[in-house]
Amino acid sequence: MNCALFVIDAQKGVMTPRISSEFTSKINQSISKAKNKGWEVIFSKHINSEAEKRKFKKLTTLEGSVDSELIDNLQKDLKDKVFEKTTYSLFGNKDFDCIGPHSPP
Repeated sequence: MNCALFVIDAQKGVMTPRISSEFTSKINQSISKAKNKGWEVIFSKHINSEAEKRKFKKLTTLEGSVDSELIDNLQKDLKDKVFEKTTYSLFGNKDFDCIGPHSPP
């Protein structure tokens, strides 16, 4: 069975500095455990469109912005995939299939 760990929306504009520092070590522990088991690690980033930004003024995760970047100090390797999504649900994104074949267990 192929397994993967998804780290969803661990971004500077989504997590406050206090929360990100509190959870970075927990996220990194999960990443280490997953990699030790041979699992793939996949990060997702939510990117807001300009239209969403105009509609919801407080959105900050625009493409290329500092807030759209993953939080600092994550144990991310170059081989880890980063999947940008424009829907709030990772699984509702039509481009999700680019990660690879998947099916329910």
